[in-house]
Amino acid sequence: MAFRLSTLPYGLKRRLHELAKPYEVLQMQEASESCMASFCPRPFRRRFHRKANLTIECCNGVLKADLIADSAVSDVCERELKLHKLTDGHFKTKAINWSRLILRPQIVTISECELTPAFMASIATMVEGTTKELFVVNCTGTVDFDLLFKAFPNVEELKIVGGFAKSWAADIVKHQKDPLKSLELEGDFKDEDTLFEFEDFKNLVSTQPPRFNVTLRPLDGCADAIREMLLQGDCLDLEFDDPEAKPIFGAPYFQPTTPALIPKTGLKKWKDKASPPFRHVEICLNVQVKEERHYCFYLPPSKS
Repeated sequence: MAFRLSTLPYGLKRRLHELAKPYEVLQMQEASESCMASFCPRPFRRRFHRKANLTIECCNGVLKADLIADSAVSDVCERELKLHKLTDGHFKTKAINWSRLILRPQIVTISECELTPAFMASIATMVEGTTKELFVVNCTGTVDFDLLFKAFPNVEELKIVGGFAKSWAADIVKHQKDPLKSLELEGDFKDEDTLFEFEDFKNLVSTQPPRFNVTLRPLDGCADAIREMLLQGDCLDLEFDDPEAKPIFGAPYFQPTTPALIPKTGLKKWKDKASPPFRHVEICLNVQVKEERHYCFYLPPSKS
C-alpha cells in the first residue's frame, strides 16, 4: 500500500531522514521528481553530485579519488567505477568518506586488487546491483565465483585476466544469479594434464542464452595443450607446414587418444568470418608477438 511521506509528522520525517542511507534518500528524491515536487519532504532534500565515471586507487600508499570536497554532498557514480590497487583495509580508512558514496555503475573494473573474502564482502555492501559489465584484471588471489556473483548478481558480461579456479566452468553455472551474455577468460587453464572438465564446459555453454559467447585466451604455458586439442577436433586451417603446428604434430606432442575439445562438447567448427548468431566459443592463441590467431566453434541450436 502506497503511503505519502509528506503526511508524516515532522518528528517522524526527521527520524526517517536519520535512518535512511544516502542512496535511499536519492531514490526518494528521484521518486518525488517523477510524481510531484511536494512529495519529497524538505528533510530529504540532500545534495547529490552525479558523475558518469569514478576511479578510486591507491597510488604510492595514498588513497585517491576525484570526489567533491563538500562533506554535505554525496557523490553518485552512475556509469563506470574503477578500483585500482585496493585492499579490504582501504574500505576502513577515513581518507574517503565511504558513507556518502552512492555506487550504482553499469561497468566495474577491478584491477591489481587483493581479492580476499573480506574485500569482496565490502564490495557487495557498497555497490548496488546495477552492474552489467565486470572486468577483473591482474588481481592478487584466485577469483571466487561464489563471492563474485554475490557482489555482482546482475552481471551479464564478465572478463577475467589472471587467476581463477580450475573448476571455473562448474563454478560459474553453480553460482551465477542471471545468465551471461559473454564470458572472456585469459590465464592458465592447464591443471596437470587437463585443461578443464569437458562436461562442465559443455554445461556452461548450453545453459546460457542463445547468443552467448565465450572467449578463452590461454597463457603461453598452456597454449600448446589447447592447440593439440583443437587439431584433434578437426581444425583444418592448420597445415603440416605451419610453423605453429610443427611441434604439435611431433611424436611427443600429438596423442591421438587424448580427448578432443569438439567431440567431447558437441562444438562444431565455424567457417564464416562473421560471428555465429548462436552460442559459440572463440579460442585465441598467440602465434607470434602482436599476432593472435582466432578459432571459432559453435554449439548447434537445439531442434526442439
